[in-house]
Amino acid sequence: KTFLIPIILFCILLILTFYRNISDVMASRTSVKYIQSEMQKEVKEVFPNISAIPDPVSFMEAEVVKVQDKLELIEEVKGGSTPLDVLRDLALTFPVSLNVRVDEIRFESGKRVKIWGRCSSYKDIATIEKILSESKRFKDVERDQVSQSVNNTVKFIISMVVN
Repeated sequence: KTFLIPIILFCILLILTFYRNISDVMASRTSVKYIQSEMQKEVKEVFPNISAIPDPVSFMEAEVVKVQDKLELIEEVKGGSTPLDVLRDLALTFPVSLNVRVDEIRFESGKRVKIWGRCSSYKDIATIEKILSESKRFKDVERDQVSQSVNNTVKFIISMVVN
C-alpha cells in the first residue's frame, strides 16, 4: 500500500510522456506533409512538364547535379577547344587520300575528346592513330574500340587529349 501511490503516479507520468511523444510525432508528420506538398508545388512551377514527382528533394538534387556537370563542362571547354575547333584540326591533320568519316565528337572530361568514325580499313585506323599521335594538337591518343561494319567499313572510337 505504501508503494501504490508512487507507482500510480509513475504510471501516470509514463502515460503523459508517451502521450506527449505521440502528439509530437503526429504534429511532425503533419508538418512534414505540408512541407512536402509545398515542395511539390515549387518543383511543379519550375518543371511544369513533370507530371508526378515521388520525392521532390531527390529530384531537385539530381537536377542540380546535372546542371553542375554541364557547368563544369562549359568551364573546361571555355578556355580550350570547341568541337568545331577539333573538327577543323582533324580535317587539317588527315591527308586527303585518307577516306575517313567522323560520326561524332564528344568532350568527355577535361580536355579528353572521343571520336566515333568510320574508314575503309584497319590500316587506315593505324594511320589515323599515328597522325594524331604525331600531331602537336593532340596527345595521349588511344584506340578504344574497332569493329567491322556491315558495309565493309571499319568503325572506330579513338580518345585523346587536346592540347
